[in-house]
Parts: sequence; structure tokens; C-alpha cells
Amino acid sequence: MEVFGGDVEQVRKFLQRTEERHQQEGDNSGISRRQKREELKTKYATQLAELTTAGINVDSPCVLRQLEKNQGDVNKIIEKMSRRKEKKDKLAELDTKYANQIAQLEADGVVMKNKRVLIRLLEKADGKIDVVKQLLNERKEKHEQRKEYRHKHRNNSPGKTTEETNQTLPIWKKRRELSVDDINNLKRLRSAGVRGNPMKILSIFQECNQSIEMTVARAAEERERRNRSREERKL
Repeated sequence: MEVFGGDVEQVRKFLQRTEERHQQEGDNSGISRRQKREELKTKYATQLAELTTAGINVDSPCVLRQLEKNQGDVNKIIEKMSRRKEKKDKLAELDTKYANQIAQLEADGVVMKNKRVLIRLLEKADGKIDVVKQLLNERKEKHEQRKEYRHKHRNNSPGKTTEETNQTLPIWKKRRELSVDDINNLKRLRSAGVRGNPMKILSIFQECNQSIEMTVARAAEERERRNRSREERKL
């Protein structure tokens, strides 16, 4: 507002132009990604045919990225995919092996988001439920200790006040109370489908000039980037 001398109309026009430019860039980036995929399909047509023959699902987006990353080395891709399949098969085998123990643990109130951790603990404990519970308690205690240690050293650093500590953190991690406006903005953003850390969402919202549309687009970009990273880590 100060930049525009308090002229609301000028601010509105500026925000409208910014949104239009952002949307246009978003559309162009989508087209650019599609074009890039098509170019890679043409570039690695021979390798894709070899991978298909080897039983690899070449429709997975990560295949093209891995081909580009490994300069079209089919053997490396097959090796990575084989390792991934072996891990999945082993996990499925252990899941079947310890199905009764997993059911018993869940009945006892042991629920984990990452089932693989539970399966590994069962394998380590030779399927003994009591041992697994003990291991889980030890994990929980260690987690609490690490959490307490981080909290203590983050907030009580020598010579640093809370305000100084906050200044070194990203905007969305700084401690502050949510105002009524913040809560209302979060409700609007969540209605638009934006999910995540409230402080981070509000930070993005501010960076996007408090534009719902721009925040939604930015959040979608972040989500797509995280999904790509996850796909690449699986290989």
C-alpha cells in the first residue's frame, strides 16, 4: 500500500496482473514439462523399448528422469528397479509371515504409520510381540529425549533471547499467536484445498500477496516437487 501511495485501485490492478502472470507461467510450465517428456521419450525411444522388454513399467514418470540422470544407461535402471522389486517382494513376504503378530499388535493398540518399521522390528525380534513392544518403547523414549534436547538447545542457546532465536528461523517457524485474520485466512485456504503446516501456509500466503489463487498454485508446485523427490528416492 505504501508503495502505491495508499491507492487501493492501483494495488488491486497490480495484484491482478501478478496473478495473471503467475497463472500464465504456471500454464507454460505445464506445457514445458509435457514437451520435455515428449522430447525425452523420443531421445530414449530405444532404451524405453529395452526396458519394456525387460518388464519395466516405462509409463512411470521417474523412468524418464532416471534415464536422463544416468545418461540413458539401461543397465543401471534395470539394476535399480530390480533392487526396488526385491525390497518390495521381501516386505510382502515378511508381511505375510508376521500377519498374526501385526494383527495382535494392532489389537493391543500399537498402530504405526510406517508399517515397514513394525515388520523390521518383528524380524529383528524373531516375531516375539513382547520384544517388539519393548523395542517400540525404547524408540519412543529416544525420540522424546532427542525432542527434548533439540527443544532445550534451540530455545536456551547461550547469549540468545527468544526474539533473537526467532530471527534466525524461517518466517513460518517463528513463534507467534494466530490472529483472528490468520484463522480466517487459514479457513479460506483450506476450503480452497491448501493443506499443511499453518505457519508455513500463512507465510506462503503472505509471499503471494494474500492471493488465494496464487497460494493454491504455489502449494501445488511444492506438492509436485515433493512427489518427484519421493519417486526418485524410491529408485
